[in-house]
Amino acid sequence: MVMKDSWVAGSESWAGTQGRAIAAAYEVTQEGVFAVVGDASSDTTPYATLVTSGFKIPSCVPMAATDELSNKKKYPYSIRMIQPNYVYGRKLMNFVAHYNWAKVAFVHSAGEYGSSYIDAVRDGARLNNITIVLDQVFNPGVGGDRDYRQPVQNLAASGARVFVVAGTYSETTNFYIEAAKQNLTGPEYVWITDGGM
Repeated sequence: MVMKDSWVAGSESWAGTQGRAIAAAYEVTQEGVFAVVGDASSDTTPYATLVTSGFKIPSCVPMAATDELSNKKKYPYSIRMIQPNYVYGRKLMNFVAHYNWAKVAFVHSAGEYGSSYIDAVRDGARLNNITIVLDQVFNPGVGGDRDYRQPVQNLAASGARVFVVAGTYSETTNFYIEAAKQNLTGPEYVWITDGGM
């Protein structure tokens, strides 16, 4: 067993560690491995898996739900252990439909993970006759609290009471913290996420 880590010490998120994922994947291919378990993030796995696929080394992907890995022409040696985000996004909207909520606000991070929910949520809303009153992107990591403040203000202005949020755990949690600061939490609101909070 050869242990490598694509996490960059001191990083607050997986963003920016793609280069390390590529390097770690290449390093293990040079160690003579016959399979790789990992990477663990939707932000880094596609990069590492491209490298290992180039060497015809299977990569077992335990945690990355990015839809990109479903492309078997691009990732022929990738073995997914969880469903892609598209499936999760549709299930979020089926949950909304189950409770007969007719309109929602949809917010998602600009990163690969949050963006991978866009088509699924829109399709799920259309198929379930749910109106998306706000389709809002937020860009964490660029300007501190400002990255959350304006999108949450837009959420408040939408008049929605049911919010569907797609992002990493830290992005979703930070978004919710800002929403609490702006009094958008409590029994009159419903928050539905793929993770976090």
